[in-house]
Amino acid sequence: MGVKNASFEARKIEEQVKEIKLIRSESVEAARFISEFYCLPIGSVLSAFIPTCAFNTKENSTQEQKKPDIIKIDTNESGVKSNPPTAFIVSRALSSETLTVQSATEDRAKTYKSIIREEFARRKSVLVIAPRIIDAENIFEQLTKGIENSGVMIHSGMSKKKIEEEWQRARGANHPIIYVSTPGFSMIPRDDISVIIIEQEASRMYFAGWSPKIDWRMAIEKYGSLIGARVVLGDTLLRIETLARRDKGLISDISQAVFRVEKAPQTIVVNMNDKEHKIKDGFKLISEELWSMIDYAKKKNERMVIFCSRRGLSPQTLCGDCGKTVMCTRCSSPVVLHQPKSGDRFFLCHHCGEKRSALEACKNCGGWKLTTLGIGIDTIGTMVEKKYPDSKTITIKPLAYGSIAIFLTGIYGYEHKVTKVIENKRVIIAGWCS
Repeated sequence: MGVKNASFEARKIEEQVKEIKLIRSESVEAARFISEFYCLPIGSVLSAFIPTCAFNTKENSTQEQKKPDIIKIDTNESGVKSNPPTAFIVSRALSSETLTVQSATEDRAKTYKSIIREEFARRKSVLVIAPRIIDAENIFEQLTKGIENSGVMIHSGMSKKKIEEEWQRARGANHPIIYVSTPGFSMIPRDDISVIIIEQEASRMYFAGWSPKIDWRMAIEKYGSLIGARVVLGDTLLRIETLARRDKGLISDISQAVFRVEKAPQTIVVNMNDKEHKIKDGFKLISEELWSMIDYAKKKNERMVIFCSRRGLSPQTLCGDCGKTVMCTRCSSPVVLHQPKSGDRFFLCHHCGEKRSALEACKNCGGWKLTTLGIGIDTIGTMVEKKYPDSKTITIKPLAYGSIAIFLTGIYGYEHKVTKVIENKRVIIAGWCS
């Protein structure tokens, strides 16, 4: 009677929403551990653990994964197996433990493949975590060669639709899989994960630079201990903390650790302050040694990479009369001179993003003698283009390329030999590619 006389209108339940498993209960326990360790709200940690694609789970993915069949082996009175089957599965529970692999990249990949073969024979899945997108793609290509149908990879560089499709495929697969992802997609709710591999364990990218700031290595290792999985820490050189745990006997090696670093390439240091590199009105931006290397790479049809640390034409502009640096009018940071493909040069503040025309006088003394200092990517690109006019020069940088897909298209989307000047955040690459 109370419902009938209520001031609001009641509606019938048309459809009952099925329970959806976003993450495993052990992931919640790991989140509680991390929230207490870093004194963070557990809600913010869970928001980092549960990716957005988990909330778009389809009904057909809520079905339980098919459990591996256990074949019982009959024995006669003498204890001897009679009529042995051609293949059978032995189910055994593994206690959680942390293992290390310190060796070269190729050797680690061989170790991972051996682990994967062992776990696939036991009808178990393997979780592989990589710190960056490019690392995830590289390790995925190495580990899934020949078993592409059993591999699933997810990272933030994919489209939203692709991420949701791969997440559903990873959740609903009724066979063992190799699941490779970056840390944000690591909490996949599968019940058959028996090994978790943390690749490039010493990378600083595992310590999230976004909010909340947590060490994903600690979170994943805790998660592995809760689900009873073996956690493998692998890198060319492991962290000092990890090596200390290893020396104390808290963790053990899968194979003998290799402390011998591969031979480094020959390094040549050119002092640009020498007299031979100075010219009448300044100094040479590119040494003769580098020009000769570029000539050699072009002649031999080989790739070449040049790193530079500055964007634009010049990272700093000074007044030749009073010595005042040209500053941003909004945040008072030094501005960088840029040259667009078409149009006039402009000043850009890389701190706040303010942009203005470079056709101006000194704001301190009114002088017009503005002088540029330093070397930028555009300056190098212009010099290479003038030196080799028969080669097409393209500049790839964050101002023009917003995603890795477009970035890679710019690198590999040309049939002829080209000179590339590429900037990825603070890294600039110039090279020959086919």
